[in-house]
Amino acid sequence: MSNHEILDFDLLVGRSAPFRGFGEVVEDSRRIEVEFHKDVDQVRRQIRDTFGARLEEPSSTPKELDNIIRELWQTGWDPRVGNLQLFARDLGLLLTEATLVLLKGTLIPRSTSNLIHWSIFWATERVEAFPFHKALKCLTHSDGETMTYCVRGLGHQLDMRRENGS
Repeated sequence: MSNHEILDFDLLVGRSAPFRGFGEVVEDSRRIEVEFHKDVDQVRRQIRDTFGARLEEPSSTPKELDNIIRELWQTGWDPRVGNLQLFARDLGLLLTEATLVLLKGTLIPRSTSNLIHWSIFWATERVEAFPFHKALKCLTHSDGETMTYCVRGLGHQLDMRRENGS
């Protein structure tokens, strides 16, 4: 499956279990989650050094990531020739961490080497979000996609489902 086939797919609602169409969920993921947090820390340092972003508060991280992506687009970013996979991975790691801190949920790893289909699942609310897909969408669409709106909209979706009893 090419990355362009998943661009419109960053949120699923109404499923009682994580979507299996992107592979089986890695069952014993403790080691993977430790590596995830190490990778996030490394990427945070790299992004700070490269873009001057602070990335200190999860509540401001999505907006800071949007600013980075806006800067990329303003300085001639072309997803056909830029390092799309690297940026999608790095920004997706930071978006995933911020979303987990802000909205909780369960990290759903599907591979030990390819993070693009990892998700966050809220079983009670029956909602699954794909932060790496969102990062990819933001890097391939110059308008209309933001990480800030993603997290805000996701929080709203979770609140609505909690109020309505899912």
